[in-house]
Amino acid sequence: SGADGYTIEVSSDNFVSNIPGYDNLTVTGTSLTVTGLNEGTTYKYRLRATNASWTSANSNTITLTTIPPAPLALTAGSISTSAFTAKWAATSGASGYLLDVSADDFTTFEPGYQDAVVTGTSKVITGLTSGKTYQYRLRATNTAGTSGYSNSIAVSVLANAPLANTAISISASG
Repeated sequence: SGADGYTIEVSSDNFVSNIPGYDNLTVTGTSLTVTGLNEGTTYKYRLRATNASWTSANSNTITLTTIPPAPLALTAGSISTSAFTAKWAATSGASGYLLDVSADDFTTFEPGYQDAVVTGTSKVITGLTSGKTYQYRLRATNTAGTSGYSNSIAVSVLANAPLANTAISISASG
């Protein structure tokens, strides 16, 4: 009550320093779009009410984390005739990942591997058909939302070893 404007501060280090452009920025109205932030980073903001004769104390502080960047899928490991280990680099600000596995460039998905919720930086993918090629990709998630897709990694599952038949003896007659 009594305010004719506000000043806002936005910081990623608990107001030790403020984001350029948002250091006591004067605003009118009750909302502001803050731009130029980094993906997967935690920010805080606070306000002060102002008018011609006074400036209030700081408001409460709001903390939020921006959507994480897309992860980087890495070369698969431990490839066998029915499984492989999908691997990816940790993504800044991610609390988890959504994993897709497909045999047809993500037109359809392997059972249990469409937006499969995973943590950490690897997942063993099982129940695959020997000799077939699969692809995997990921998205990073946090409380702010979900990133775009990572790069796609193709994995050729090993073929089963050939089955040897019993040798048949043939003799030549002469």
